[in-house]
Amino acid sequence: MYINISKDIIIKLDDIIGIFDMEENNKKDALNSIIERLIENKAFKDISDGNPKSLVLYKKEGKERGILSNISSYSLGKKKKIIN
Repeated sequence: MYINISKDIIIKLDDIIGIFDMEENNKKDALNSIIERLIENKAFKDISDGNPKSLVLYKKEGKERGILSNISSYSLGKKKKIIN
């Protein structure tokens, strides 16, 4: 199974580490720290258009990566699809 993050980004569910809600105030510092580390490692993509709602952490080729999205974690969870 896969999850469609945007029209151009599809990630295998097995590769996803977690989908985190950026709007939860009690987690913002921890998530911002993760984002900073991903940016330093050149493993980060921001597709949020200035409206970050979720952070998708996943592994690709053994490397941790992250995508900041303007789609809520709840909506992303509902977007799981089987793609052949």
